[in-house]
Amino acid sequence: MKEYRVKPDGQLNLDTCDPDDTGEYKKTDQGKEKAKAITVSVDRRLEELQERLYANGNRAVLIVLQGWIPAVRTGRSRA
Repeated sequence: MKEYRVKPDGQLNLDTCDPDDTGEYKKTDQGKEKAKAITVSVDRRLEELQERLYANGNRAVLIVLQGWIPAVRTGRSRA
């Protein structure tokens, strides 16, 4: 995950990010299951950290998550 972090006072240019990047998780059923399991764990940890930040009231975190839903699944077509 370190390659995805932006350092304090760093710049982020989304044009340089590959939207098809899946990191270490391959686009297979096994890779998807691994990603889902880790997502649950990370979600719990983020929830704990967010609660601490809220309680302290002096810090902020921005987390950018990108998801993709195929047009076929949403019933929309690309025109």
